[in-house]
Amino acid sequence: AAAAAAAAAGAPGGGGGGGGPAQGGGRGGCGGTGGLAILGATEREVSSAAEAIDVLQLGSRNRVTAATNANLHSSRSHAIFILTVVSYDAGTRSHTAAQMYLCDLAGSEKVSKTAAEGERLHEAQDINKSLLALGQVIQALAEQRRVMRTAGAGAAAAAARVHVPYRDSKLTRLLQNAFGGDSRTSLIICCSPTPADANETLSTLRFGDRTSEIMTKPEVREEVDAEELRALLGEARQVRDVERALRMALQNELRVARMQLAEQARLLDQVAGGAAVDAAAATTAAAAA
Repeated sequence: AAAAAAAAAGAPGGGGGGGGPAQGGGRGGCGGTGGLAILGATEREVSSAAEAIDVLQLGSRNRVTAATNANLHSSRSHAIFILTVVSYDAGTRSHTAAQMYLCDLAGSEKVSKTAAEGERLHEAQDINKSLLALGQVIQALAEQRRVMRTAGAGAAAAAARVHVPYRDSKLTRLLQNAFGGDSRTSLIICCSPTPADANETLSTLRFGDRTSEIMTKPEVREEVDAEELRALLGEARQVRDVERALRMALQNELRVARMQLAEQARLLDQVAGGAAVDAAAATTAAAAA
């Protein structure tokens, strides 16, 4: 088995946000990040948990943080860590891949409390914008779930008509499998116990409640890559050649058997003809006597 870890420190405005880290894993075809390219991300092959943690720490060091009135070490970007594990079965020539996403969605900010200015203000605006995109994705997925429960026979078609705006932000696109795919997903929300943050805490709890309406189901997807396909085609050709040779051998044996039967029939006819002549001669001789 081989494992690859990718760590990316998201730029401000890079995509969704939330109250805390979320994680999700899915099984599927081979590929670094499920077919999505992450520009500027670091992808390394690792062989132990310690090496994977080193990559995680590298992403943490690259992440942007800054001081505000609300937090001395405020995250100014989102962060995502993707662990991909791939195993190969030499007997069946098949690959099995699984991914785990660890994502710190960063938190929303109220500018009146953080007193962010300049670049920090633009970062806060981008974070809040991406949080809005994530909230819209969660709302659409929850609506799909409600439609599936109430639409009856046409539930699947009705749910498919509900648009989920994954592409409105980079992070929601990256986490598409975690929220709406074949995965197990956990969302951890962080709330402040301070009475002054009651409104933000209530908003975060509502966000978590909407997210709890989403249902995901892990499934194994099977895909065959080009190398495996060539191997399977080669095996199929070998089987075809063997079957063709067996068929030709059976045809030859059948032809020989038919020839032998024909020869035996000819000999039997000759023997029967000779016996008839002998019998006729004996009859003639008896009559003459």
